[in-house]
Formats: sequence, structure tokens, C-alpha cells
Amino acid sequence: MHKFFIIKNKTFIIEIDLAKFMKGAPYLQMKNIIILFLFAVIISSCSVRNSSRILQYPKSFNTDTLKTVAVFNNQNSYPEYRIKVYDKISIQNLQDAELLGSTIGATGEFKVSYEVNQIGEIILPALGSIQIAGLTKEEAREKIQKLYGATLFKDPIIELNINNLKVTMLGAFKSEGNFLLENQKTDLIDIIGLAGGISDNANIKKIRIIRGNRTQPELIIADLSNINTLSNPKLKLQDGDIIIAEKNKFSLLSENIIALNSVVSIGILALNMYLILQRAK
Repeated sequence: MHKFFIIKNKTFIIEIDLAKFMKGAPYLQMKNIIILFLFAVIISSCSVRNSSRILQYPKSFNTDTLKTVAVFNNQNSYPEYRIKVYDKISIQNLQDAELLGSTIGATGEFKVSYEVNQIGEIILPALGSIQIAGLTKEEAREKIQKLYGATLFKDPIIELNINNLKVTMLGAFKSEGNFLLENQKTDLIDIIGLAGGISDNANIKKIRIIRGNRTQPELIIADLSNINTLSNPKLKLQDGDIIIAEKNKFSLLSENIIALNSVVSIGILALNMYLILQRAK
């Protein structure tokens, strides 16, 4: 019956027939064990290193000279967000919030959310169906304010928010997941605060933001160890941004040491098997 030594990686599995592998003179057998051990170390090290990266940037993108913010596939400007079907809109009359909303939350604010239906309309009290799909936030606010001013309120001051805009945070943050953009001026530091901060093992010099079209996205890398980074307009977040914090070199080294320890254990096991086979002869 053949016994196999197995080396696993996330992309492949290697099985080695020990009976064939241990043939030959003792010094050749020991040489094969050493080769097997080194190969396992390399495979394990590569596995740990690759698993530390999420959505890697191109190798041609040099970040060695990163000062504050580096940009790959730069987009000179971003179109203002336009309301879409199924967006959730909250509307408030600042003069008398109770007339358009109900009390929600611990702060006692008067807000109610309206969903844009399949034909791009929301249904508002006293106004009925209003077409707002395709409008910017400000265009929709002005339209609704004008309509309420003509029918229900005297000189209303309407506040409008889009409540479903979000970003995704992955990696070395205290919390991962989707986070809502409370307003269109939310920046990277604001959202990191909502996530509870950056983990102790994060590389704060290379926080990545992936933005825009998924087939050819803009990549932004920010060095948060430099206070001048905070003023960069690229850090104003957009709906759909993916924000990634990589682990720092010390953390990766620790993971490699742990992986190496496991491989050393495998090497010791292989050596014990060799000694057992030698005694059995």
C-alpha cells in the first residue's frame, strides 16, 4: 500500500509517493527529504503572502515613492450622483419637521424614508407622485421645495438626503462591511471612524480606495501617517467605493513565522518517517 506526503496550497495540491521518493542510498533519501522540506516552506510562504492581499494593484504601479496620495488610472472628475430607482430618500421641512415626517432615533429627529419606485417616482404627502429619478440631490430638493411652497407651506426649507449610498471596508479595520455615507461630503477619515478605527496590525501608509467602473477602476493609495494626506480631494468618498487596509510588514512576518513553524513540524514528521523506514529495513 502506497503512502503519500501531501503539500496543500490554495491553488493546488501536491501528492508525493513516499515509497518512490525514499528509494536509493541513505544520503539520497536524506537529500530528498531536505528538498521536500524546502519546497513545503516555499509553498507555505507564498500562500501566506498572497492571502494578505485583497484586490491587488498592478505590479507596474510603483508605491515606493508614495508621499501622501498616489493614483492609478486617474479620473479627473466624478459625475454628481443622480437618483436611481429603488433609492431611499428622506425629506424634512426644517420649519416644521412633523408635517413631513415622524419621530425616529434617539435624537428625536423627524424623518421618513421614501423609496423611488420602478418608474422613478416617490409619493409624498399632499403632492402625490413626483418624478425624481435622474435628478441630482440638489435638483430633487429644489423641485420638491418649489412644489410644497406652491401648495402646502409658506417659504418651506426642504432638506433631502439619499439614505442608501454606501462604501465597503475590507481588511485591517476594527469593523468590516458596508457603511452608509451619511452625506456627500464624507471623507476617508470619517468612515474609518464609523468603522471603529484602524486595527493595530494595519499598514497605515497604504490604505487603498477602489473607485468607479469595476472593469477599469481608479485606484487611490493614501498614506495616513502623513497629515498632509487629509486635505487631498481624492479622499472624499463616492458611492460604491471599496476601501482596503493591508496588514503591516510586522504582522505579515508574524504570519510567515507561524506558517514556517507548521512547515518545520511537517519536516520533523518527514524525518521521523525516514527513521522509521530505516529501522524497518
